[in-house]
Formats: sequence, structure tokens, C-alpha cells
Amino acid sequence: MISKFPELLEDEIELECLRELEKRAQVTHTQNNLMLVPYGYNSARGFRLKTYKSNQKIQDRLDLTIVDLKEMLEDLELGDIVIQKRLNNNKSTLDSVKFLLDNKNILIPQIPLYTDKYKLNSIEGILENSKAINETLW
Repeated sequence: MISKFPELLEDEIELECLRELEKRAQVTHTQNNLMLVPYGYNSARGFRLKTYKSNQKIQDRLDLTIVDLKEMLEDLELGDIVIQKRLNNNKSTLDSVKFLLDNKNILIPQIPLYTDKYKLNSIEGILENSKAINETLW
């Protein structure tokens, strides 16, 4: 709706941000935007899952997903119990995590490098984040 009435936006950065978000929306469900994860991982990743050791809220970020998988894989003491407990299922294993990480260049899309600016809840942060993600999807 806003893109049909660009005069409603106040400045050039808002328009640029809108254009980047529209580009991103066009490719949301494409192969370059899909990532294989252990069974049950996606249902938890968006709203409640935090990285295993560094305790960062993942919020569907690809970079923190990789951090989480690596941290779980490093905990050899508890083995598969860790991932099964976190995901509430017994189908996920550390072997599946290891397979994903060993083959991440094939199975996982290119992941943009995030900066502190992306964490800002501002139009500039949203714009920079969207540009970085769009570069990996086109």
C-alpha cells in the first residue's frame, strides 16, 4: 500500500528501506532463502530459542542459527540429549547437526555478516540489514 503512495513517506531513506523490504519479500520463499536444520528446530528458533552457550535470542537469524548449532556440537559431554531436550523430540541428533555444518556450503545459504548497526531498532538498521540479506538472495 505504501509503495503505491510514496509521498506518504517522509524522506529518501524511508523510500530506500521500503524498496529493499519489497525486494526481500519477493524472494522470501525461494531456494536461496531456505536452510536445513534439525527436525523441530524451526518451530523453536523464531520465538523462544537462544543460542546454547552464549544465550543470544536467535529470532530466526541465520548467523545465530549457525552459532547455536556449533555451540551444541561442541558439547560432547551431554551428546544428543542436549538437542533433543531443547527441541522436545528424539529425532534430532548431534550427527545431524554435524552433517549440516560439514556440508553448510551446499545446504545453507550464504549468511550476511551482521554488525552492531543491524541490531539497532531504527530505519537505518533495518535498511542495512535488508541490503545485506538481499545481496545473498539475488
